[in-house]
Order: sequence, then C-alpha cells, then structure tokens
Amino acid sequence: GDGDLIGMCRGILADPYLPEKARTGRADRISVCTRCMRCVADAGTKKVVSCSVNPRLGREGRLNGEYARRPASKKILVVGGGIAGVTAAVTAAERGHRVTLCERENFLGGILRYTDRDELKDDLRRFRDGMISRLMASGTRVELGRELTPENIGAYGADGIIIAAGSEELKPDIPGCGLPNVMTVLEAYHRRESLGHEILIVGGGLSGCEAAVSFAREGRSVTVVRRGTAPLGSGANPLIAECLRQEFEEHSIAYRTESPCLEITESGAVLGGPAGRTLFPADQVILAVGMRPRESLYLACFPAADKVTAVGDCVRPRDVGAAVSEAYFAAMDL
Repeated sequence: GDGDLIGMCRGILADPYLPEKARTGRADRISVCTRCMRCVADAGTKKVVSCSVNPRLGREGRLNGEYARRPASKKILVVGGGIAGVTAAVTAAERGHRVTLCERENFLGGILRYTDRDELKDDLRRFRDGMISRLMASGTRVELGRELTPENIGAYGADGIIIAAGSEELKPDIPGCGLPNVMTVLEAYHRRESLGHEILIVGGGLSGCEAAVSFAREGRSVTVVRRGTAPLGSGANPLIAECLRQEFEEHSIAYRTESPCLEITESGAVLGGPAGRTLFPADQVILAVGMRPRESLYLACFPAADKVTAVGDCVRPRDVGAAVSEAYFAAMDL
C-alpha cells in the first residue's frame, strides 16, 4: 500500500510475468535479468530491442500467431544439461511434448556452474537456478550421470533429438601448459582458494577480463596479456566494456597487448613482444584462450531420429543469449 505504481524496465523485458509469478509464490521460476545490458545497447543501435534470457521479446506477434497452436505430443530427447539443453527441455515440455533430458555430469547448468564461485555473476546464477526450477516443474524426465553415444542414443526411440553438448576449454600448444601452476579459467574459479597472489591471465577476451576483476577484488595482483592489439573489452557490449575499464583502473589490473605467451615455467611465463622475450614472474598462470565445440555427437547422430538439431556451444561457442535463443526456437519448431 506504499505506492500506487511500480515501474520496472529490464526485469519486465526479461520476464513479462515477473509480478504474477512473485504474487503467486513462484518467484523461483522468474527468468531473472542478468544485467548483460543487451537491451540497452539495442535501444541505441537497433529498431528492435532483444533480451538474452527472453527470446520472445520483440517477436510476440509471430509467436502468438505462427506458434500459438500446440503441436501433437512427441517424444523428445535433449542431450546436455547446460543452459541451452535446459531451455530446450523446458520449452518442449511446456508445449506438451514428452521430454527426457540426459546429462553426463551429476549436475545441471553446464559451464554456468562457475557462477557459484563468482559473486559478480549472482544474477546469472539466479537465472540458471530459475531455469532449473522450471525444468523440474515441467514434467521433464531428467537423467544425470547419463552419457549418450551414437550407439545407445537410438534406444530412446525419440521423434526428435536436440543436442546441447556444450563446449570445452581450449588448451594452447604452449610449452609448460601441464605444470602444476597452470589452470584454465574455469578451473581457477573452482579452485580459487588455492590461487597465489601474483596471477597472470593469458587471453584478453571477455572471460579472461571478467576473471581478472573477480580475482583482483580479493586483493590479488592480476595481469592480463593478449597476443593481438585489441583494446580492453573489445567485442563486448560497450556498457560492459566501460565497466571493465573502470574495474581494471580501480583494482590496478594490468592489461598488456602484443604480449604472446611463448612458454610457461614454474616461476611464471616467458612473454614475447616488440621488446623481445621477457620473463614475467607469477604464482599462477590462468589460460583463457577460448572454447571448442563438442560437435562429434551431433555429427554422428543424424540417423537416430527424424529431426536432430544442435543448439548452443556445440554449434559454436558464444554467449548465453545465443544459447537460449537457439534452444528455444529449436524446441518451438518440433
């Protein structure tokens, strides 16, 4: 009773039913805004605003027309329990299909599990948890610890299969990558208590820069190096890039371009550059050089069903918005 009107912007774009879900005690099923600022960037550059977690935004007319009629119920198999697989399963189940989701690990969420270990990703973790909650309420049969292969996938007798096998971190062919002081960026999140004080991050993309901010906030000395000349935050939403720049300045994070990592030693790394080879001392070397799609299962499974579709990172590693959108429309097209 304290207000006559409450206004929301990004929260309602992410989930137009947010107030109703909260009012009826279903807050755990809200698609939470992740503060990626995609909508704000779109508002300044495009005619249609889009949302990373709400693929319906801007397409309501088409979806309420072309996809309004519920299809005949089919038996659907979703392979992979990351955010793409969960989105596909939820969408298909809520459309009335009989869905089974198989995940080879003993947990759901895929690589977004790292958000449990990064306080800066609290909104992304809440979105992940909300999607898992919707999955459990959708009637989907979930099989954890179940790895599917081209040999056993046909046993499900599915009318349609959605492959969301995700991606895996790349490990560059750099001498010394196997030393104990070397981790990938996802490994570093899960083992952050064991990280040393002086950290060198190899890779200046978004994942490497965000990890740098997360670790520097704990008082560590962090340097990010990259092979090329791209500026800090290149390729990211301009608002996120500016936030990164401010965080790097506030926490004295060094960012070095034209500094390829040539070799890793027990005491740091050998970097190249215009001045030649230099030894950079570090307690920990963290590799953030990209992801590789797990595409082999998709390529081997075409004969297993009339319709086999790949979505998310197993097609090409990208962001959460791409995974959610692809998975949603793949399920809507069944």
